Amino acid sequence: MTFLLGNLKPAYEFTICTPNAWTSGVAKVKELLKQPIDFKTEGTIELSRQKSALPKDEAEADQLWRGRVTNELLQEHLSRAPDRARPATSDAGYDRLARNVHEEDRDEQVKLYLDALAQTYDPHSEYLSKADLKNFSINMGLSLVGIGAMLRSEDGYAKIESLVPGGPAQLDGRIESG
Repeated sequence: MTFLLGNLKPAYEFTICTPNAWTSGVAKVKELLKQPIDFKTEGTIELSRQKSALPKDEAEADQLWRGRVTNELLQEHLSRAPDRARPATSDAGYDRLARNVHEEDRDEQVKLYLDALAQTYDPHSEYLSKADLKNFSINMGLSLVGIGAMLRSEDGYAKIESLVPGGPAQLDGRIESG
């Protein structure tokens, strides 16, 4: 990766396009979700495309997305409770995905680019940003100092599930569960 020589311009150019590509992709998926899906037709869907060629044109890409959405809806249809009318999968999930991409800051986007670049040359390599290196060090040292709150993700946001007894948040008294 010495060819970058500290010049991150390619990463910045790539990350400028990424949110727009996700937005248009999510819009296409949402259009596909509005169309009726016939699960009785014969066909195959390639679930792992890692070694597959890229689509030749937009029509072929749309067909791949149609297959992916069909597969997601079929899996949810087969696993849902009989009283649920329509699979709820994708609308909220794809909206959350698009929101997450737009919320990424420049450092996160450059990290994704450099991570992909590193894995191109060695699938076992990964770029560690400063934040990732700090988390790695915490995990390796098995120590973490925080506010003493157990968090969970709800609709893409952190929510306090409980307070650690005797932790700073409980002792302070201004933060509570929920």
